[in-house]
Amino acid sequence: MRAQSKHVLVVGTGRMSAVRVPHLIAAGIEVTLTGRDSARAAAVAAELGVESGSRDQLAGESFDAVMVTSASEDHHADLSAFLQSAPVMFCEKPVASTMDQARALQVDVERLGAEVFVGFQRRFDPEVSMLRERVRRGELGDLLHVRASDFDHRPSARQFIAKSGGMFRDLLIHDLDWLAWTTGTQIESIHAFGSVLACEDYGDFHDCDVAVVTLVMADGVLGTVNASRLHPLGQDVRMEVLGTQMSASVGLTSRAPLRAQEPDSNIGTQKPPADFMERFDTAFRIETQEFARYLNGDVDRFAGCTLDEAVLALAAAEACQASWDRGTVVKLSDFV
Repeated sequence: MRAQSKHVLVVGTGRMSAVRVPHLIAAGIEVTLTGRDSARAAAVAAELGVESGSRDQLAGESFDAVMVTSASEDHHADLSAFLQSAPVMFCEKPVASTMDQARALQVDVERLGAEVFVGFQRRFDPEVSMLRERVRRGELGDLLHVRASDFDHRPSARQFIAKSGGMFRDLLIHDLDWLAWTTGTQIESIHAFGSVLACEDYGDFHDCDVAVVTLVMADGVLGTVNASRLHPLGQDVRMEVLGTQMSASVGLTSRAPLRAQEPDSNIGTQKPPADFMERFDTAFRIETQEFARYLNGDVDRFAGCTLDEAVLALAAAEACQASWDRGTVVKLSDFV
């Protein structure tokens, strides 16, 4: 006899619910959708072919898992509201807007014995994962330098900029997590720089649209992260690692939005991704499918980002913001 299907509450009615829910359904999981606007939740649920309900109605019910896909500024409140509704939770990054919120969440999660995973989908990109495995196996030798480039195709809408949390908490937090996850070493110090060069809206919210972060890892390895909210050719996310035995990269392909000057290069010869959703479509799919497999008992563990790892990434993003504000190098240990 087939086991009863698992039941997941999805909190949020934006684009990430549209990304996650179809894969949950395909895995045989029952889904209920809710949000702050009950009418919108009902409409989105109807489009996705699932049930919906009001937050107040569902807050007292039990589920096998809760998935938070709401706006970034609402993640902490939604996690807190439904933390006792399920033993397993999955939340899009970030888990909180401040380190104080994140620390309090860690205490509550430990007290309840819950599992909380956070959506850093790059970990499930096949090429990113392959690069990590090569680094961890020592194929590159001793690491010397790691570099990430993270360029959005188009600036965000003004209303999104106002609530995004800024360049470091919204965008570069992915790269900060990736650097630690790939190398197996935590960041020790950070020096961040930012400018407003392409879209003045960012400056109105004490944000930047171009940034460079220099990093020193705990083992002395050096790193840089380059970012922009505008790339005229497409979404450009690349990662490179240099070691004493080899160097390796991710994203430097025929779809990379670059115009190589060498006539024999195939870089940039195919249509580039239009946005991060397209760039990491495969990663989002695999991440959601693997989470569903974990809920269904098909695997013993889920390889997603843990709450503690996500809090470290948030601390690194906070350190970047502080470094930019102060114009100085900062130690990550001061923000953890």
